[in-house]
Amino acid sequence: MKLSMKTKRLAMALAASLALLIGLSACDSNDEPGGDDFNIELTAEGQVVVEQANDFAFNLMRQINEGEKNNNVLLSPYSAATLLSMLANGAAGDTRDQMLQALGHANLDQLNSYYAKLTRSFSGSNTFMTANSLWSSKNISMKSQYVNDLKNYYQAPHFSIDFSTATKRINKWISDNTKGMIPEAIHADLTNHCVCLVNAAYFASKWNTKFDQKDTKEENFIGINAWEKVQMMHNEQFVSRYDDDDLTVATIPYQNHAYNLIILLPEKSVDINQFVNELTSEKLSYWLSNQVTEKVRVGLPYWKMDYRIDLIPTLKQMGITDAFSMLKANFTPSTDAQWCVKLCEQNILIKVDEEGTVAAVETHAVGGFTSPGPTSPIIVNRPFVYLITENSTGTILFAGKIVTMRDLQ
Repeated sequence: MKLSMKTKRLAMALAASLALLIGLSACDSNDEPGGDDFNIELTAEGQVVVEQANDFAFNLMRQINEGEKNNNVLLSPYSAATLLSMLANGAAGDTRDQMLQALGHANLDQLNSYYAKLTRSFSGSNTFMTANSLWSSKNISMKSQYVNDLKNYYQAPHFSIDFSTATKRINKWISDNTKGMIPEAIHADLTNHCVCLVNAAYFASKWNTKFDQKDTKEENFIGINAWEKVQMMHNEQFVSRYDDDDLTVATIPYQNHAYNLIILLPEKSVDINQFVNELTSEKLSYWLSNQVTEKVRVGLPYWKMDYRIDLIPTLKQMGITDAFSMLKANFTPSTDAQWCVKLCEQNILIKVDEEGTVAAVETHAVGGFTSPGPTSPIIVNRPFVYLITENSTGTILFAGKIVTMRDLQ
């Protein structure tokens, strides 16, 4: 049964994100999780960018899910999009155009303006802390326009270093900006590398209404292949929700309502992978716009998860091919040294428990020289999708699919 709109709450919660890009060179907060209370005001153009960014998020999730239909999925669309956006500023021709098309943008200036506003806003955050940086070998010269664009739009300082010590130095920077959650993002020796782009972030927030540990109990979770015993957290709280015959969408707020966790819970008869395939920003907007707010009993399993994915096959399926081609890559706006992306992976950690959520993510790319009813409780006891986003803009920062709680508790 569809419900009439009472409140519109674009719900989001951000785990943490880190994205880094490395190019090969053959050249001679508070201790306790807090809560933010701010709104990011966007122009009409900015709102369009949000819709495009959320479509990119669902496209990315759809492609990754193709190879993970019987497995859990966790990703950071925000981290991947930030990486591609910074990379697009240093690309030209088809290399740049393919990245912009995958991101859903034809105008790089609009994209830069959007991420500049997010970066400035998050710089005052007590809950979501993010930082960008550009690293290059002393043996190459980065072009001033590229360096200035990353500094002006992404607040990314430029570090010119000896890349024989780059692994240790960049890993320390990443660890510092993820509060130690990702201490060793890079394992490779970067002596023969020359460029590295990094977006690092950390998220920690308590629930607006916490779950008491005494109310956590063992219950059944209907996994994709079998019933499973899980530890289910319970409380009563005000939740914004949308219900129809096939779906419940629940917005669970974090502290101060600046971030929220959105649970997309299809009915048992709905195939979860088909559901993922059909997700769009337009559908999400409709569901969130038609939510009502009421006090209900919530049952949510706690989970801990880390996830690693090679993004190159996914990005190629999304039309980004030249960036990975030894013959076609064009990154001349960044430096005269010719290189292409050889490796692009994402690692994410997240923990959701009675207190709230903490998470971190890292994405790296390595390259080489070119050559039910409204009053019913919401019990998350079957496969579901969840989104972690920023509240005032609706930007999807993280997305996940859980089909089994095996090894998550």
